[in-house]
Amino acid sequence: SAMGFSAGAYALTELLAHRRRRCLLRAVALGGVHGHGQPTAEGIQGAKRLGNSGAFIQKWKAYLERLRRHAGVDGGVVLLHNRHDAVCPWDLMERIVSSLDSGQERHGYRQCTLCHVEHTSNKRDKANHG
Repeated sequence: SAMGFSAGAYALTELLAHRRRRCLLRAVALGGVHGHGQPTAEGIQGAKRLGNSGAFIQKWKAYLERLRRHAGVDGGVVLLHNRHDAVCPWDLMERIVSSLDSGQERHGYRQCTLCHVEHTSNKRDKANHG
């Protein structure tokens, strides 16, 4: 079993995506996960927006595709997320869950469990991510 938060959760999703035949993890808990890239240019300003010309969109699509092909986790995948998270908004989290569910279903395992965690922002955490 494994648990990760934020970048650690993202790393675990990549480990899951890398294993296509047999997952070595019995259960996985992911808190505040965020993907690789993003589906639109929204929020990207200046030189980054012009210089990458859609590379971040392609990275997002490739990330979701990798998740769809994961080997499945027989003990289940639990995700904890704040609806007001500014690092990975709720609608993007739902896309990540949907992609993970595809891998779970293909192997006959139960769908992911997505739990809303209420978090009040403070001066150090304006993104509601911690």
